[in-house]
Amino acid sequence: GRYGRSLDLGEDLAWQGGFYLADSQAEAIRRLRPYHDERYKWYAPLGFVRYADAQGRPWGTPGAPTRLPTLEDGVEQKVWLCGTPQDMLEGLKELEAKYPGLEHVWLHWPEAMPQSEYFEQLQRFAEEVMPAFRRIEQKATARGRGLG
Repeated sequence: GRYGRSLDLGEDLAWQGGFYLADSQAEAIRRLRPYHDERYKWYAPLGFVRYADAQGRPWGTPGAPTRLPTLEDGVEQKVWLCGTPQDMLEGLKELEAKYPGLEHVWLHWPEAMPQSEYFEQLQRFAEEVMPAFRRIEQKATARGRGLG
């Protein structure tokens, strides 16, 4: 490895994305849409949209899309995981398979969402999604790195 370190793909990195849990993907998108759209009305003109076009060019760069991104764009590019807890679990397991060293997931909320609604989402995530993942300490110990 470079600089004397041998890392698994995704190790020392974090995946960051948005999420919304509901009883169906359609309901999640419907409930999230106003918050998403408000968020990107502010972010997109400043160049803070990390969506990419089919050629991998970030939005806002020459030749890439310049319109406001839709929630469907974000779901398609897996910037937003929306749907049932099972949908979210499948999306995260897909990331885990693609990046076996990935240990950190950072979930954000769109700034326009009321804090109480986000806390409800976090509670549901903790109860219905997180139990499917083993603890990081177990993974670190299994790889022989220890915890300290």
